Amino acid sequence: GEAAVLFASNSEDRESLPIEDLGRENKSITIIEGGKFLDAFSKAWLLGWAGWLIYTDMVVRRELSISKGEPDLFMVYEEANIIFSGLEGGDPEMRTGPTVSEQQANMFRDARKYGSYFAVITQSPSLLPAGVVSSCQNMVINYLTSPKDKDVILAALPRSEKGFHDEPWRRFLSDMQIGMAIGRFPYTGR
Repeated sequence: GEAAVLFASNSEDRESLPIEDLGRENKSITIIEGGKFLDAFSKAWLLGWAGWLIYTDMVVRRELSISKGEPDLFMVYEEANIIFSGLEGGDPEMRTGPTVSEQQANMFRDARKYGSYFAVITQSPSLLPAGVVSSCQNMVINYLTSPKDKDVILAALPRSEKGFHDEPWRRFLSDMQIGMAIGRFPYTGR
């Protein structure tokens, strides 16, 4: 409620534009940056909220069939672990709705049917919510050293994240040369 009032467009101010309309008029690319001087919580809140707003608007427009001729939404989250896990504070017993990571996981799970696609860029895949990782079907993985990161990625590739015969894969992730990557692309078309 309060955030919607604070960030709502003002019809008297011709220079304001609702965040969900960014890039829609001229079908362009819009980059939303969290701000260099914001703390992690503020950056996570701002970018998480903006992503949720843009995605929710797309869902409503698709369900009401008012998005004819609009391109699909493609949203990239850089440093996604900060955005998706930076807002989990507070008393869990006092929480009445889904956490940020649960809400983001729901977005990722349902996005394709609404013509929305997400890309996640992170240096620490183990810090991403499990629901987000399991919804990422196409992947490009580079050099990893953290055992937790390797567990997440080997499970997602799919290679057994626990098993004697997969130890060569764990070592390979640590020994990859600069410029080398592993890719998985089951969803390359519609």
